[in-house]
Amino acid sequence: MRLDVIVMIFLISQMTAAPGTFLMGRLADKIGAKPTISILIVLWITVLGYAVFASSFIDFLIIGLMAGVGVGALTTVSRTMMSLVSPAAHQAEFFGFFAVAGRASAVLGPPLFGAVSSLTGDLRYALPALMLLLAAALVLVQRVDTGTNAEGGSHPG
Repeated sequence: MRLDVIVMIFLISQMTAAPGTFLMGRLADKIGAKPTISILIVLWITVLGYAVFASSFIDFLIIGLMAGVGVGALTTVSRTMMSLVSPAAHQAEFFGFFAVAGRASAVLGPPLFGAVSSLTGDLRYALPALMLLLAAALVLVQRVDTGTNAEGGSHPG
């Protein structure tokens, strides 16, 4: 793919990031942070699955639009959920662990992607490995109790 096409798709994804984040924030207000996070993880699994088979400009344009919706929204809604499940007196600690988990994914994801693509000789074969990580995240997020925080207070989440 030519560099100008890549830049255009990147810009399109960035243009859908703000409205996507806003819409997903509204959805989280309506149905809760955890279900919205689950929807966003499924969106990312779908984006990566679509990218495995994408071959045309239109395919990559659609991928860019879908990725744009999920790019900021997952971070925003995840932070919302963290604020709901962490006790007020310990929010700094909880957000510290949240940051460490984010850095761990940044440390583990790229080497996994690189190793699989290096072993197979094709970047597309590395995408299912990332899809598996997202599927694991989807399973793990279902175990998070958002009904009450550690102080016993209830909240919509």
